[in-house]
Amino acid sequence: MTIAAETQMGFVLAWMDEFEGEPVRTMARLALLQDGSAIWPVRGEDGCGLEVYVDDILTFLVDSWKPLFLRQTYPVPGAVARPSEFWSAVERRWTSLPAGEVSRERADAFAFAQAHDLSEAVGGQYELPPLWLLRHREEMVVDTGDILASFPLSVFEEAATSLGDAIAARLAEVDDERWGELLRAWKARDEGAADELQAIAAGTTLETAQTLIDARLLLPIHSVREAANDDSEIRMAARMVGGLPAGQIKSLLALATSLPRVDAPDLEELAQRCLKALADDEAMVAPYLQGAAAARVARTALGFGDEERAEPFQALERIGVPVQLKNIELPTLDALSIWGPQLGPAVVINRKSRRLLGRTRISTLERPEARITAAHELCHLVLDRHRALGAVDILDGGMPVGIEQRARAFAAEFMLPARVAADQWRRTTAGSDRKSVDRVLCELMDSHGVTKIVARWQLEHGLNGREPEVVFWLDQLAPARR
Repeated sequence: MTIAAETQMGFVLAWMDEFEGEPVRTMARLALLQDGSAIWPVRGEDGCGLEVYVDDILTFLVDSWKPLFLRQTYPVPGAVARPSEFWSAVERRWTSLPAGEVSRERADAFAFAQAHDLSEAVGGQYELPPLWLLRHREEMVVDTGDILASFPLSVFEEAATSLGDAIAARLAEVDDERWGELLRAWKARDEGAADELQAIAAGTTLETAQTLIDARLLLPIHSVREAANDDSEIRMAARMVGGLPAGQIKSLLALATSLPRVDAPDLEELAQRCLKALADDEAMVAPYLQGAAAARVARTALGFGDEERAEPFQALERIGVPVQLKNIELPTLDALSIWGPQLGPAVVINRKSRRLLGRTRISTLERPEARITAAHELCHLVLDRHRALGAVDILDGGMPVGIEQRARAFAAEFMLPARVAADQWRRTTAGSDRKSVDRVLCELMDSHGVTKIVARWQLEHGLNGREPEVVFWLDQLAPARR
């Protein structure tokens, strides 16, 4: 039987009558289909399912139901591009950490894999490919290592529910008493204590979740369906900062709740123009290309000429986004932006960010690092407002990698268009030596109020491989940002 919500995704469960010559009633061949063709366990082999004991699959669904629908972040810091790269990413991270910290993180990593890789439910199968399942906004990402796909969350929920119901019916038919506890757990899969549900959704400990509930920063919730509904910007913000200590989470959420709701029709208009530009170009799939393209639209819409110095703080104020400067005792936090039904839009710049600290007498709003940060947050508000909190370089990957790459590209292109950087090189340089390249970088930093890294990045992109000697010296003068 095929268990599918729509033709684009479905589980195939083929019941087996015997195994190794013995009659069986709780074994089946399981496969996952995309558009009618198998993608797991063997791509393209539509008649080749994985032989499983179905109670193992139902146990996985029961144990993983809450994490699958509530968790949207990885359990340890570090940028992970896709779920199947999780283990390689954390192993690289652990090479530079103390043994005690590795031990703590390893336990969290194994628990994460047990909840999000269905192949873990049938361990012991030789060379079984993974089947990672991880929610991303309103989609379920499916990653077999070979295939990376995403399906609407509602489609996955219906398919997984149908799979679980079919197995539950079979187990009840075989021996209702033997499988009674598992069957009751399946029926109660949507239920949960408020602290447990909030802890999973925000990526915090139970104690931290209860602290936030007691402080009335998070409201009590009692079902997976209620918790999975991202209708609260504070709940989404809690998810973005869930890896921090409880006191810092509480302070950040309290700050977020202090930002009043204001009307910003000009922001909405700008967002629609940028999103339309991306939608009109179907080839615009790479995060860098999306960010740069949106930045060019934003510069034009905000009235900045091709070679004019952009003023991101003025731009934010112009489209109705108030900017505040705060002293937040969290050096990894550069800024936060928030938007939702009850709060914002608003941007807060952290004066105590380690990127903004220094012995300079230049005001915070004039510092290149702060200006780049403001442009970065502008991108989050324009393109990512469905995510409540846009934090720059906080939590080492709390924001999905692609979203941060897009925001960095937006900020760089908004502040210093790559074409302008290349044109200035052609107008002013006397050669391709180190001194000439350094001089142009300094001129770009001064004329457009950007950091050396941004000037280097934009000059390289503007030259587009036409000056290999320049790229060599750029690598020596400023680290490449990848």
